[in-house]
Amino acid sequence: MGNNHSRELKAQEGVGFLQYKCSKLGYLFREVVHHDEGVDCEIEITQSIPVESSIIAVQIKSRSEVYITKDEEITLTVTQQNIDYWNNYGRPVILVVYINEESPIYWVRVDNSKSRTIRVPISNHFDESTLIKFSRILSKFYNRIIIEKEIKDVSSILNGFGFTGTVGDIFDPLETSLKEAENFYKQKDYRAASVIYEAIARIYKNNCFIYYNWGLLLLKLDKTDEVFEITDILYRNFPENYETYDLLGNAFTSIGVYDGAEDQFNRALSLQPDNSVIWNKLGLIYYWKGDFSKAEIAIKKSLVKEKNELVLFNLALCYTAQKNYSEAIMTYDEIIKINDKLYDAYNNKALLLKALWKIEDSKQVFREAISINPKIPYAVRNLAYLLKDLGENAEALRYYNDALMILPNNEQIHSDIGLLYCRLKNYEEAINHFNQVKFSEKSSDPKKNKIGIIDIGYKVAFLITLERSLIYNNIINVSQVEDISHIALFNGIPMMNEIVDSPIDDRIVESSIVSSQLSEELIDQLIIKRKKINKKKKRKKMNKKGMWFFASSSNESDHAVGTFSIESIEYYNKIIKEIRKKINLEYKLVNSIESVKVDGIGFTNYRTTAFDIQQQVKLSFEDRLFNEVYFNFDFNGYHLSGISQGKIYRTFPFLTNESNLTMSITFVAQDNDGSSKTFTIENVGKIFTKKFLT
Repeated sequence: MGNNHSRELKAQEGVGFLQYKCSKLGYLFREVVHHDEGVDCEIEITQSIPVESSIIAVQIKSRSEVYITKDEEITLTVTQQNIDYWNNYGRPVILVVYINEESPIYWVRVDNSKSRTIRVPISNHFDESTLIKFSRILSKFYNRIIIEKEIKDVSSILNGFGFTGTVGDIFDPLETSLKEAENFYKQKDYRAASVIYEAIARIYKNNCFIYYNWGLLLLKLDKTDEVFEITDILYRNFPENYETYDLLGNAFTSIGVYDGAEDQFNRALSLQPDNSVIWNKLGLIYYWKGDFSKAEIAIKKSLVKEKNELVLFNLALCYTAQKNYSEAIMTYDEIIKINDKLYDAYNNKALLLKALWKIEDSKQVFREAISINPKIPYAVRNLAYLLKDLGENAEALRYYNDALMILPNNEQIHSDIGLLYCRLKNYEEAINHFNQVKFSEKSSDPKKNKIGIIDIGYKVAFLITLERSLIYNNIINVSQVEDISHIALFNGIPMMNEIVDSPIDDRIVESSIVSSQLSEELIDQLIIKRKKINKKKKRKKMNKKGMWFFASSSNESDHAVGTFSIESIEYYNKIIKEIRKKINLEYKLVNSIESVKVDGIGFTNYRTTAFDIQQQVKLSFEDRLFNEVYFNFDFNGYHLSGISQGKIYRTFPFLTNESNLTMSITFVAQDNDGSSKTFTIENVGKIFTKKFLT
């Protein structure tokens, strides 16, 4: 008896707690008298919902403890009598599981159950979320009742035309056709989907959405005239529906009438101000019209409710158009967090990193794009192009060949591969690829029948001259390949950006900085312009913050010295900080103090001497065009460079003994208190000299 009382008390506790929860949720609770047959109570949804009846029957199972399966379900076994009773109750039935007041009440629908094993998901809580779920259950339940009604009891006209069976026999073909049209759309068979919507629209003439979807499909088929006919129907019959103006805006967009599209999308937004899809479309209209700030505002409104990756992509394009590259990169990162397989996000991000001179990061992101889909050519070409500009010829050639497998007839790829083979002195292969290119007449000299190409990259630059056949007009020879890497973008030539970015002559070919093609005459013009820039530079102080001095004990000495006398102590501190950060040095004396007397006047010198133990400092002196010598000191990526006038061995005679030549480099600056600071790097390794065009 005690056990029976315990079970009854637990059941009573469950009923009472469910009644309490119903009152909190605004549901009416009614306990039934004959609950032993399978239903303990009924609850009525007091909120207004469009159904015939808003009552749901409830079976309560109260347990002191339950077992939760690995699928996160509570399983209960009921009798077949329970199943039959629920299936024929005449209302939707749910089963709830009560454990205690601290635990949630779990529930599941059972009036459609076929198995005696009831599985109750522990994710189904009897709480505020049940209002939407119960509404759906009630709607499906009563819709099924309507569908199962006999046609003869609903329409004598349909019955008179031979339609028999249930209402479902009328609805099912319509639903089937709409699902079929949706599948055709997913398969991009827009014509087949359009045929279905057209047939339905002829019958259901008062359905705005059927016409709207039909119009969108016709846009996919480029049948703009027919779309305008549909928008006329919508305009007359559904002037208060935003779909009318949205479809009209899409139609104007498809024919490039952006002002008309803008007006229609704004009308659609006046009817539905929070429609994120239309805000995105309006943003694209502004983007195409070149009003990027307006485009940014509209697209951001599209993102208020949800961060959609494709809309974020449009926002990144707006940032890029406004040269706000950092924001664009952060937006692409946000896109990648949502969808790490979106190829275009990686490719575009890599291009922006390249524009911001983050070259290594750019290379890495291009490779990530390629790993997503190596059959798409864009990132493959872009990475090959970047590697070529960096002088990484072998790897660039490998990626160009991959791109050529995808785009075998692309002239730019053939041209770039030809340039790479010229660098590698494989002229036969170079000619094979150049002969796949139709060179512009602007790039050739018809008198000499030659084509001049200046191939400028970040670290490399070459002058290349090709000879064309007088008879067949094809490339027959590579007559000249000249390394002019001193004018490469990373090599510190003053005003190089001005030379590259501004047109020298109208006859320069319409290509990017790298692979610009010029005639020999235009190359001469480049040299003339460079000389003019150099003359302007002579009138300026070579280095506003300091001056280089070089010396050695004799011309035969195997050791030279270079001193950088710096005017600003702040600039001195910056240089020393960068050098210490970049290279691993062993210090001999740290901040030693020397007293120096000159003409009887005493000076205090704070000296630091360091040793380049890992040979991380690289020195180079290079003869350049225009009778000047360029020197570059590379402190493991931190560069200090300058230019001196004259020939290399006249200006720096100690370089005649370059085989074993080493150098010490000293930086000197006067502090604010009148003392001087000195930082010397000893044991700098062999000096590398390169002799270029003279």
